[in-house]
Amino acid sequence: AFPIYPSGDVEQTKRQLEYCQQVGLKAFIYDRRMSTNFSESLKAGLDGMIKDYSSYPALAGYFICDEPWGGAFPSLGKITEYLREKDPKHPGYINLLPTYVRSVNAAAMGYPTYEEFVRKYVEIVKPFAISYDHYSFHKGGDGPEFFENLATVRKVGLETHTPFWNIVQLTQWADMRDLTEPELRWEAMQSLAYGFKG
Repeated sequence: AFPIYPSGDVEQTKRQLEYCQQVGLKAFIYDRRMSTNFSESLKAGLDGMIKDYSSYPALAGYFICDEPWGGAFPSLGKITEYLREKDPKHPGYINLLPTYVRSVNAAAMGYPTYEEFVRKYVEIVKPFAISYDHYSFHKGGDGPEFFENLATVRKVGLETHTPFWNIVQLTQWADMRDLTEPELRWEAMQSLAYGFKG
């Protein structure tokens, strides 16, 4: 299972982990003590999270953040390292921006190319896996960068020996269309063909 987004309440999160265990799922949990700014107070929060959740069999890891900009990588690297040191069985999970960030805010990406953005993420943060999301089925047509994103992340993943995952479109929202079963299968099969494992 991907990140659980409850209120961040500890008891509620524990109950959700218990539900996941009952049905054979593992989850990356969100907790409001998490931050993207590494500090002494964050260390105390991370220690509390580890104490509260690390014994749960359904815990896959700790959700750090979604779609960070390049400037956050140094702090995220320290958070990832701290979690790896304190709870090596449960990694910190981060989901990266897709290629089309270039057309939204290329400067905030922090690097001249998307490939360098992904490469620097791996170099600085040292994640257990590269994960990103890409939604390309719009009501007015299909986005043009789905395969470029697959190829770029695959390239960096293979070259750095880092597993690679992706999150694809499932539901209708905003200008994204409602997908057919063949379109859902297409997303999954293309990802598998490029070697994605999660």
